[in-house]
Amino acid sequence: MIRSILIANRGEMAVRIIRTCREMGIRTVAVGAADAPSALYLSLADDLIAQESGSTADFDWSQEQLLAAAKKNGVDAIHPGYGPLAKDADFASAVAQAGLIFIGPSAETLRILASSEATADVLRRANALGEEHFLTGEEIVDARHLEFQIFGDSQGNLIHLGEREGSVQRRQQVLVAETPSPALHAELRARLGRAALSVAKAVGYSGAGSVEFLLDGEGRFYFLGMQASLTATHSITEWAGGVDLVRWQIRIADGGRLPLRQEQVQARGHAIGCHIFAEDPAQDFQPSPGTLLRLVTPSGPGVRVDSGAQMGQSFNPADGLLVSVSVCAEDRAAAVNRMGRALREFAALGDLTTNRAFLQDVIAHPVFQAGETTTSFVADHFSDWQPFGGPSPHPALIAAALAEFQQWQTETEQPRSPWQQLQELRV
Repeated sequence: MIRSILIANRGEMAVRIIRTCREMGIRTVAVGAADAPSALYLSLADDLIAQESGSTADFDWSQEQLLAAAKKNGVDAIHPGYGPLAKDADFASAVAQAGLIFIGPSAETLRILASSEATADVLRRANALGEEHFLTGEEIVDARHLEFQIFGDSQGNLIHLGEREGSVQRRQQVLVAETPSPALHAELRARLGRAALSVAKAVGYSGAGSVEFLLDGEGRFYFLGMQASLTATHSITEWAGGVDLVRWQIRIADGGRLPLRQEQVQARGHAIGCHIFAEDPAQDFQPSPGTLLRLVTPSGPGVRVDSGAQMGQSFNPADGLLVSVSVCAEDRAAAVNRMGRALREFAALGDLTTNRAFLQDVIAHPVFQAGETTTSFVADHFSDWQPFGGPSPHPALIAAALAEFQQWQTETEQPRSPWQQLQELRV
């Protein structure tokens, strides 16, 4: 039984995992640098394993170090979050050989998915997809990017939880995602869902993952690949389905069965998610490193904020994601309006730039409003984007942020001061 988990990740995803673990009564162990006390996930975790040197920017733990730390601290499982470790077959195998549970698919499945050629070969041999659904090298014009959230358990049960459309991208990274996709009607959605389950079955998938497709303007779809973990856009699926996907991951890794059958999966309303990065869209989305003095996040009905950021945190190019904001409403029009309101409420003060204003313009664009975006949307409509020359933050707000930051610095001299830890204290 899983009673404790080492989280081999950081930032927003580590915070996301810790919060579900706390609700489940599972002890969490975080790994980080000894001189990086400003990272929120280090404050939230029950225990911290710190390197003697490093910084917030450093997450250079080797697989051997992670396994040694896990064994030393008596954890039952390792959660890789998303990113390279979640896809690493050798790491998954090493975790299993160490007698620990890897919260993700098997090493055998990861080895198949590591190669697009191997994946296509397995799918063809299993007749998982017709040949017309494989890309042959030609460019798909006006494509829409779709991913279907799938889950499998160790008993061979598989379901999907619907699609997420992430056509608003830069450098093949999703900036805005939504569910359901405005491009799908019921029959096409059902076909894509069956195709996603066929892919997952062919590779023997267990745990959380997503099957990616490109959809052309004629309704033809093409298999693009499979992500072997939760993705940063998973929150909108949780909104629509009323589920906790991290809880599902842990339950399935512990040998449990899927809590729902396919016919029990029900979507509700419309959900949209935006990723706010520390980057400058006016400079070709170049990273904007700096220190966060103050973060003001939106709230209110139907708004969710996932973030690993907090005051005093320094960001470098590897730590660009500040906040994921997601909203849910009764229909798409209401969700678009709600996201517009949420973005207006967001503020990040410091010597860094964010893409908040760019996202506001995306949400307000007529093509997005009409639900007609494709993967070329940003290049077609925002290639020369510049921020609107509106008013700067009020000087009083900046002064207050600086004063608050300076006070925070004086009060947090010790990296693991008990006054920093967000948990009960006893004297």
